Amino acid sequence: MNRPIALTTVALIIAMGVHVLRGGLALVVWNIAVEQPAAVRALIALVIWIAGLAGWLLAPRKNSVRWMQRIATIFALAYAINHLIADRTITPVLAVLSLITWFWLVPVIMDALARYERLDVLVPGILLGFALQIALQTALHGLDLSMLRGILPGIGAGVMGAALIGTTYAFKPDLPDKDGSNVLYPGWGMLALGPFLALQFTLLTNLGRAQLLSGWGIAFAAIPIMLGLAAGVAVQPLDRSRIVQITAAIAPIVLLQPALLQMGGLWLVSATQLLLAIAVAAAFASTGRAPLRRPHVPGAVGMLLLFVLIFLFYSRYEWVTLWPIMAALVAFAVVLWGGHSIGFRAYRVAISIVLVGVIGIGLGLVARPSGIATSALEQMRVMTYNIRMGFDGHGVPQPAASARVIEGSDVDVVAIQEVGRGWTVNGGVDLVAWLHWRFPRYQVVYGPMNGDLWGNVILSRYEIRDRGSVRFAVRESQFQRGLTWALVSSPRGDLLIINAHLAHDSAADRLAQAQDILAFWRGRERTILLGDFNDGPDSPPIRRLLAAGFEDALARHGLGRTYTFPSVQPSERIDYILVTPDLRSAAGTIQKTTASDHLPVLADIRFR
Repeated sequence: MNRPIALTTVALIIAMGVHVLRGGLALVVWNIAVEQPAAVRALIALVIWIAGLAGWLLAPRKNSVRWMQRIATIFALAYAINHLIADRTITPVLAVLSLITWFWLVPVIMDALARYERLDVLVPGILLGFALQIALQTALHGLDLSMLRGILPGIGAGVMGAALIGTTYAFKPDLPDKDGSNVLYPGWGMLALGPFLALQFTLLTNLGRAQLLSGWGIAFAAIPIMLGLAAGVAVQPLDRSRIVQITAAIAPIVLLQPALLQMGGLWLVSATQLLLAIAVAAAFASTGRAPLRRPHVPGAVGMLLLFVLIFLFYSRYEWVTLWPIMAALVAFAVVLWGGHSIGFRAYRVAISIVLVGVIGIGLGLVARPSGIATSALEQMRVMTYNIRMGFDGHGVPQPAASARVIEGSDVDVVAIQEVGRGWTVNGGVDLVAWLHWRFPRYQVVYGPMNGDLWGNVILSRYEIRDRGSVRFAVRESQFQRGLTWALVSSPRGDLLIINAHLAHDSAADRLAQAQDILAFWRGRERTILLGDFNDGPDSPPIRRLLAAGFEDALARHGLGRTYTFPSVQPSERIDYILVTPDLRSAAGTIQKTTASDHLPVLADIRFR
């Protein structure tokens, strides 16, 4: 088995694995167990995860290339068809099948690499795989295959699947040393695999996080990530003592302190990637001292750690203090079980990462025609729309469907709720970066609410003079909400646009948050308040806002009690456009669409 084939196989497994891990977890949250409590959703995800991990324990009994090829074929077909079909039942079934078969495929490929003495490609292949995924997501302006369905995504996924089948069939059908007695497998150092992947998903290769740390657009934020991956590959062939390996493993525990990350920014993330590449290569090395010479049980434990770490990370909606703990688990594996790994000359792989990055970043820089109006007209069409992280009313990933609704409405200002920037459990996409690209004639204001990567967005066709966001206090509900605001220029003076999202699980919090809105507003003129308020028109929060001076723009047109949620069978009105008395609504509409689980609400607003 030649090294380029082995390297390409690992890279494809990682790039496609990112998609199936993100897609599978997201569909558990938004489709399979959407109406269940968080603990039940976690349990369902764990059952699926364990079904996948069973493949790690079965792998030693199926140590043949033909078994690997069969699993690769099933995985590739499920992966391709999953991206072709958008259906409320078929899509999640295929997503779960893809996730389980991916777990089954990884250990048998590692087994084949060990027997062909190609384990030196493991770390370079993993880093190249993440580079492929980052390049693809950058080229798609923040979206990724994990959230795309249709003909073109199906073709793209099919090409990747066919490439994976091709590389696995390039392995010779007969494995050398069938009993494995003379094969040096990685030992318990494989425990580092799960924590290492958890760091990649939540921080090191998270494009949404990279943009927040750097303040750059998605294409430029991808550059340090790519350089970190390339540097991690470039150092693989260097001779490394145990002192260097242990230092490289321990240093990220310090570097990944959240306060230090804020100061060091994205370049500190890249340096961490380099250090972890050295550490993980040592952890994956075969020392001959480990009680288990095969990677299967340690690998399964490591992947179970991946689930636990992701669950804990999102149980607090970005528990960033877990980053040093993830690094500590990698260091633990290196210190106790690491060995002296000998890498091949990987400079060509590093150059390949740079070239892949150049292509992806170049495509990410392709812009659509833009043009922002300097001042608002006498009449402005506004919309409020909860896009549910890009999932439609049936829990199927369809971010483009929500965009088409906005585009077809010809609106001047849009208040969007539930916008994600890279949560693994929401598909991992950066919707803010994509909205920047998808609507080039609008200015985009993002306000983080719960953590840094989940919040509200305002799109405006007209010049925005000032902007900002406010997080509401955490009270009874543990899911933090807030408002995003923008000052839009108009011939009559600045218009204050407020996009608010109130708690869904606490009536007391909603009333307190309504008061928070009023405290921010302070009775200012020319204000439009839009959002998902999660309460009916006769509820205390809405009555409180109306008593303070706001008017319901939709009620003027007989739509004050027209339902806006859920979109499939509406039974509640929880989405509002409220205006101050110096403004009036000339028309109002509630559109019928299942592009999200909320219906979009529109109004034409004029000055009195």
